[in-house]
Amino acid sequence: MRARFFFWFLLLIFTAVATGGCGGTGRQSFSEFHKKEASFSKRAKSAYKAGRYDRALIFYREALQASRAVEDINLTAINLINIANIYRLKGENDNAMRTVDEILEARYVQYPPARLSEAALIKALLFRDAQNYFQAREMANRAMEFCRQAQCGQEGRIYNVKARIAFLEKNLGESVTLARLGLKINRARKDQQETANSLRLIADVKTEEAEYDQARLLYEETLKLDKSLGLSKKIALDLRKLGLLSRKLGRDDEALKFFQRAYSVSVGGADKAGARQASAMIKKLKNE
Repeated sequence: MRARFFFWFLLLIFTAVATGGCGGTGRQSFSEFHKKEASFSKRAKSAYKAGRYDRALIFYREALQASRAVEDINLTAINLINIANIYRLKGENDNAMRTVDEILEARYVQYPPARLSEAALIKALLFRDAQNYFQAREMANRAMEFCRQAQCGQEGRIYNVKARIAFLEKNLGESVTLARLGLKINRARKDQQETANSLRLIADVKTEEAEYDQARLLYEETLKLDKSLGLSKKIALDLRKLGLLSRKLGRDDEALKFFQRAYSVSVGGADKAGARQASAMIKKLKNE
């Protein structure tokens, strides 16, 4: 009896070790791809923050390959979204469109609604950039539907995009209504970046409506938020908008100071486009 018990005890230990060895190898192999993905994503984010978009693109592609190797659907979608966003920033809109469509038009993979919402929002921005406002609104509405399915918490951001589309279509009433909806949600979620975007949108509408005092207060609040977040491009944008507002009021000396500040911020932030815009206005004001 003891011999039989000892035999089964040894067999149990052997089986556990053998199974653990096999399973351990599988888990180690799986985790190695996730480690690669995390490493490449980290390097991509660092390059992105430094404005080195080509380098960030290389690292995100490596991260994408690693996430696909283990069929991590969520990470694959995140990497595709990051790649599409960089293509958009580089002005490669066709590549950006093809990349988001890998998510939105996938046949064999069901991506999470939250990622479908992000992909649809990028596509809305691409249509907006191309001044195709009808399709931009359609995609923004689709982004909202996916977001609500997933309870993604990004409704405020989507309202901001919809508000900007309405603004570009000269639908000022609709724009300010949507921006205020976004502002309410963004403030409730304590999303300072999107709160600033909502305020800037409302200020833009107030500027168009010649309600300059309200616009100035809103731009100043936006600038304060962007400074607290350290968003160099947005800080420069706010300063340029304040400069344009001062110019509308006939305060050219004040406007010049805002554009000079904007130029300094853009140079410091390696924002060539922002520096060019500020520089052009500085020259214009000095020559008038």
